[in-house]
Amino acid sequence: MVQTGTVQAAIEGYFAANNALDANAVADLFAPDAQMHRVPGRSPTEGREAIRQVYQQLLAAFSRSDVNPMHTFIAGNGAAVLYRGTFTAKTGESVVVEGIDVFEVNEGGQIEAIRFYWDPAPLATVLRR
Repeated sequence: MVQTGTVQAAIEGYFAANNALDANAVADLFAPDAQMHRVPGRSPTEGREAIRQVYQQLLAAFSRSDVNPMHTFIAGNGAAVLYRGTFTAKTGESVVVEGIDVFEVNEGGQIEAIRFYWDPAPLATVLRR
């Protein structure tokens, strides 16, 4: 069984790497065969390298990220994290984001799967400008 501290460390690393806008550090937290479920009903992004590419593209659009867990609920090797924060685009425009990320973490502390539950519309609006 995965220890609570192992799950918590993976979550903390994930938010720290995102806030540092470091796509490589984010991707390195994932297991080689990890899955990222971004859009319900669509196939997940599979594998660490594919996840790295998604984050390189996404994080490149921002000059700042200040997104932090508000509440973390850990059960076994999984966790649901309610988060809130602000992304600032390279245009200088900021957008508030909030949602729930659901993590599955392996015994080695790597993220095996992540699922996003949030409204991407405000972020997409800023990125289109």
